[in-house]
Amino acid sequence: MKIENIWNPALADKPLVIGAKPHERGVIMIYDDGGVSMKMVECGSEIKRSIQMNIFTIGYTKKSAERFFELIRTNEIDLLIDVRRYNSTQLAGFSKSRDLEYFLSQICNCEYTWAVQFAPTASLLDDYKSGKINWGEYEIRYNDLLNKQDFDFFKDFTDKRTCLLCAEDVPNFCHRRLLAERISATFPNTEVTHL
Repeated sequence: MKIENIWNPALADKPLVIGAKPHERGVIMIYDDGGVSMKMVECGSEIKRSIQMNIFTIGYTKKSAERFFELIRTNEIDLLIDVRRYNSTQLAGFSKSRDLEYFLSQICNCEYTWAVQFAPTASLLDDYKSGKINWGEYEIRYNDLLNKQDFDFFKDFTDKRTCLLCAEDVPNFCHRRLLAERISATFPNTEVTHL
């Protein structure tokens, strides 16, 4: 990347670029000027492509609380996005939403949010668990649901190490993998890591 791609004479008095977020017209550059101020810098697609998003995924089943929180902490996760349909069932253990939010904050200095709009519908879950549909049909139906979602939701997290949470211990047959793949396709230069 060449510096002339982002230099703007109107902003030359700003001492330090401290961050950047993608925007439909380029990149929002965040400058430190004794406070925090944001200025829009229209720039070429070369810079837009260079912004990297780090997405992790994790399932809580077959993990002790110690193992789960150690993975979050050692991978320096800033934000855990809960993409489960049901986040407070009796079976959830340490991953019940209220408890999980507290533990993440206290143990890992990590934020928590629930994004149920990216969870499969109850009927889709029921059809798959009961054997009415196989994994291939599940993938098709879940991807159809994703087609109706606004992925701008994730633009706010491009500067955070973000982790998608679901129940399945491995991502192979879990919607979090499909969601991570869609995020990666929507935001080029996204790195996905399954914990």
